Amino acid sequence: MYFDKKSLRFLFEFIFIFIIFVLPPMLNKRDFTPPPQPEGFFYVLVFISKIVFFAAYEEILYRIYLPYRIKSFYGENPESFKSALAVYEILPVIFFALAHRYLGPFNVLYAAAAGIIFRSLYVLIQKKASAKFSITIASIKAALCVIVLHSVHNGIIYLLIFKG
Repeated sequence: MYFDKKSLRFLFEFIFIFIIFVLPPMLNKRDFTPPPQPEGFFYVLVFISKIVFFAAYEEILYRIYLPYRIKSFYGENPESFKSALAVYEILPVIFFALAHRYLGPFNVLYAAAAGIIFRSLYVLIQKKASAKFSITIASIKAALCVIVLHSVHNGIIYLLIFKG
């Protein structure tokens, strides 16, 4: 791998993002304690906003940024395509799953499966939308779809927790 000035900037950016946003959830040793059920309209809206924000955060970080940035380190070399594909698709799923280890071993596997499903949906929607729109618009549409799905999924999980 050859690093020019731009690649080094990407590498330092990646290291910074990894240390600040990816590593802390993976190193979290606290057990999961469900939040109290929100009471009142305002607190329900705040809780829904948190669900949407954290779903968007996870989707942007694990399904968009990490695969894209890891892929950029490999360049357009067709010889390394298969190994690059494995690295930039599998590593973010592993990071996402490990970020959920505070929920227990079953939920780490569940998060890995969800990560694979959400990434596959993102790529599929992006490819379909890029036939009609620019790649930027297609990426935004795909991201919004997956963020909505992830938010609904997390909302259903919390409803099940609150209903006991």
